[in-house]
Formats: sequence, C-alpha cells, structure tokens
Amino acid sequence: MEIKVYILRDPRDNSVRYVGITKGQLRVRLWKHISYTSGESLRANWIRDLLASGHKPTIELVDETDDAGWPAAEKKWIAHFKAEGCDLVNGSTGGFGFSGGRHSDE
Repeated sequence: MEIKVYILRDPRDNSVRYVGITKGQLRVRLWKHISYTSGESLRANWIRDLLASGHKPTIELVDETDDAGWPAAEKKWIAHFKAEGCDLVNGSTGGFGFSGGRHSDE
C-alpha cells in the first residue's frame, strides 16, 4: 500500500512545522489534525494556537513510499527539515523511533 509523507506548514510564515505519514487522503489527514487537538503534545499545542488566531495549517505531499519504506522516508524528511533549521513539533525522529504508542492506519 502507498504511504504518503507530508508536511504541515504554518500559514502565518509558511514555515514547515510537522512531518507525518498517512495511507489516506491528505485532506482527510489534515482534517483529523485540526479536529483532534486534545493533549499536550507540541503538535496539538501548535495547532490550537493556530486555530485560536484564526488560521489552519496547510498540508503538502513531499514523498511517497511503500509499507516497508515509510520508516526510513519519514526519518529522512524529519532530518532534512531539521537540518534546514525548521522548528518541528514532531515528538520523535520518525520511523519507529517514538515512544508511548504506535502509528495508526491513518
């Protein structure tokens, strides 16, 4: 199955703030990010701040891979944007390198 690697941008300055993956449609994944902002993660806090200021993140496809390739692709893109100086709100370095849960099918 095709896995999409995407970024979320802050529309106030067009900065890249998050790198993620999904098997679904990008517009649906964006809606889920906007709809589920409970918790105290950096990502949730950032999205709540955006919404409070009347903005929404934008989503953009950066890569596509298969089920076996997504961990490396996600890690590569997180490292790429960090190296460019982006202030990412990701909670990990990507791939399987995160704690406290698992990636959902979405």
